[in-house]
Amino acid sequence: MSKSHNSYSKQETDGWGDPVTRHYDGNDRQVGYSKQETDGWGDPVTRHYDMDHDQTGYTKQETDGWGNSVTRHYSK
Repeated sequence: MSKSHNSYSKQETDGWGDPVTRHYDGNDRQVGYSKQETDGWGDPVTRHYDMDHDQTGYTKQETDGWGNSVTRHYSK
């Protein structure tokens, strides 16, 4: 009986030595990655990419209308 698992993410470095989070499916195939970068205003964001290196979206730490810290998810 083979052991199966769900998808997972792993902290690694890319070809330039920058830290990235690689995302894998349940068969240990990489399906994408995320990387810490800055947006056009210089704010830190986490950009999400597919295996063709096309950006699929990003997340950004912001504050909601009540002063709570939230992670907002944006499409590309």
